[in-house]
Amino acid sequence: MLYSSPMNAKRPLRARDARRRFRVLVALRLFETASQQKLAGLLSHLGAQNEWDIQLLRTQDELTVAALDAAESQGLDGVLVSIAHDVAVFRRLAALRCPLIVMGLDPAELQSRKTNLVILHDNPSDIARKAIRHFAAAGRFATFAYVHNRRRIGWSTLREQAFAKRTPRAIHVLPPTETPDDRPQIAAFLRQLARPTAVLAANDARAADVLAAAAELKLKVPSDLSVLGVDNDPFVCTRVRPNISSVEPDFFAEGQAAARFLDRMMRARTPPSTRHVEIDVKRVIPRESTVRLLSAQALVDRAKEFINAHATRGLTPQDVASHLHVSRQLLDLRFHEAGVGSVGALITRRKLAEVKRLLVQTTASIAQITDLCGFANENALKNLFKRTTGLSMRDWRTRHGA
Repeated sequence: MLYSSPMNAKRPLRARDARRRFRVLVALRLFETASQQKLAGLLSHLGAQNEWDIQLLRTQDELTVAALDAAESQGLDGVLVSIAHDVAVFRRLAALRCPLIVMGLDPAELQSRKTNLVILHDNPSDIARKAIRHFAAAGRFATFAYVHNRRRIGWSTLREQAFAKRTPRAIHVLPPTETPDDRPQIAAFLRQLARPTAVLAANDARAADVLAAAAELKLKVPSDLSVLGVDNDPFVCTRVRPNISSVEPDFFAEGQAAARFLDRMMRARTPPSTRHVEIDVKRVIPRESTVRLLSAQALVDRAKEFINAHATRGLTPQDVASHLHVSRQLLDLRFHEAGVGSVGALITRRKLAEVKRLLVQTTASIAQITDLCGFANENALKNLFKRTTGLSMRDWRTRHGA
């Protein structure tokens, strides 16, 4: 793959090389949109002058104690992980001698490690600040509540504490239930809250659990109950009814920061002290769980979000309308009202932006780029690119490439 090269059994001699290369193990759950964006941020930081030889583990199951033993025996300069908690794996990570970046978790197994460690996660205060601002814009509430992650975990507690500090009155809290199916506990919790209620859930999955319990109680969303999640996971937020409003972390920036800190630690003459780094989130994505009727701008914002994620997959304006559960005519009207051109033009701009990125950051052929960016015809893409930029694709790569 373009960003990964295998770890060889022996470190090659680099005495005459101007730059040292680093052997780095990166473990992400790439089925998640969040991890995909983190990887993109990491690669963006490395850029064309990439001095890392990356062994990329793409699933939770690939990161085992045996895999860490093998990587360390071959020579390992740094490790970056963003995975679910696993006691055995994190005990082994704690024992590594090389620099370590952990994203999204602060596991107890690493608390004894005093150097060469960065714990990097979303800023809970910024999550709370944007959540309160969103609720204030959505309406007036008699009660504020927080629903924890099902399992007890540090980041959920940090989000609760930050939310409690920023709400105008004391909040009601549903603690971790530690049970596989806790819908009855959630329903009992919601039943005793004065309405209208604003609920911040620990993450999108918990927001979906809250909405399921609310449906059993026949609560009206968002008039009786306004529910906000965290993570903006499209596979959760848009696959339940009503769709879930969510705080969107800046996963791309997290990936960039992780790469920056790991690079610094690998180059340091002495091991730096352990650090905890918080990254501000981007924004709240409004959906039906907190907003009664989408304004023209809100509908356009959601359309842009969907287009940015899927434009290169052969997306059509009708696909966008279907995703938003509106007619094509209404979608076109809202785009006209917002003054942002047409849906089709926005899809084309997003595809061309990806074409430019691939031309500059990869060595992919024009035929490959045509396919990767969702264009059916190579010549049509060449003509469109020249008409839009004034340069041929090859000239663009020559002028802007590294």
